[in-house]
Amino acid sequence: MEKMLVSEQNDYEKFIKASLVEPNDNTEESYIYSTFNDFLLRSQLDCKDQRLKKVTFDLKTRAVVAVRMDVENYKETRGYQITKDVGLLQSFEREYYDLVRSAFLKYNFQTRIGHMDGVFVAYHNTASICGFQYISTKEMDRRLYGNSLTGNYSFNSTLILLNEILNTVTAEIPDKDLILSFSANEPTQSLSLWVEGLSSTQNKVLPDNDSNSSPINTEAKKSKLSYPENPDLSENSNKDSLQDIEIEIDPNSDIRKYTIKVRTFINDELINGEYMLNSNRDKAECDWSITQELVSEPHKEYKIFRNKQRTYFTRGRSKDKVPSFVKMLREISKRCQQNTSEI
Repeated sequence: MEKMLVSEQNDYEKFIKASLVEPNDNTEESYIYSTFNDFLLRSQLDCKDQRLKKVTFDLKTRAVVAVRMDVENYKETRGYQITKDVGLLQSFEREYYDLVRSAFLKYNFQTRIGHMDGVFVAYHNTASICGFQYISTKEMDRRLYGNSLTGNYSFNSTLILLNEILNTVTAEIPDKDLILSFSANEPTQSLSLWVEGLSSTQNKVLPDNDSNSSPINTEAKKSKLSYPENPDLSENSNKDSLQDIEIEIDPNSDIRKYTIKVRTFINDELINGEYMLNSNRDKAECDWSITQELVSEPHKEYKIFRNKQRTYFTRGRSKDKVPSFVKMLREISKRCQQNTSEI
């Protein structure tokens, strides 16, 4: 959909599946690069406007609440419309409220990495655009942190901590591809980290530049999921079939679990919970610890954890029972479609 927003109609139509014209996409992509400790950060630059303080901004497409709550059945909810500024449903207020809670942190980090002014959001129901909204990085800072000073400190602290985590695990499990899975533990105010060091059988052996090196091992990479040989991917197939496939863990993988604890001090005072910096004179410090836990059956516990992650968004839902909120959204969408067809 972002392609549609930045292309002329004749050019965009070439990218539609039904088009018989072979698309020729020669669009030059623009990126900005920066470094932070051991990181090399790259951000794609979508758009620019000289009227903005930082000139560039990001382009985002955002499905309305009816589509987000019922993605598998989006055709039933694509009639949903935004019809007012404020209100529980069918309003910009509802979409903005959900956006703050679910996507603002990601958007905020992206604009900071790209040194962008903000994001331009296009709300849609997959069939039509419902409205647009420009949200500056400064506004996101106010919603997330209270002000930009606290936002800058939080962003920098997060990158520093991630840098330390990656340095720790790569030093302890060297020369292997790693899968990192995080989980927040609210009662203990800590972060659990599972690290899976993939075994050599899970990766293709790539040759080096030496002409005398051995040929590429063409054995397919072991899949983490055991997919059916001939899956039915038609619209009438069971849409939950892939979600029902349990993740299997390679017994040769190196599995480790860590606990990460962070403490924040403002003006030498330990802060428990939320905080906000009021001026540049405030002294803010973080200290953290990364300790490895002893796990009696790491592969078994890790498998349970990964499959719990896999079913996180479907947990508590029944295939045969539609939640009442989703039913209401479907009914609203149906009424909107009927009203549109009558006009």
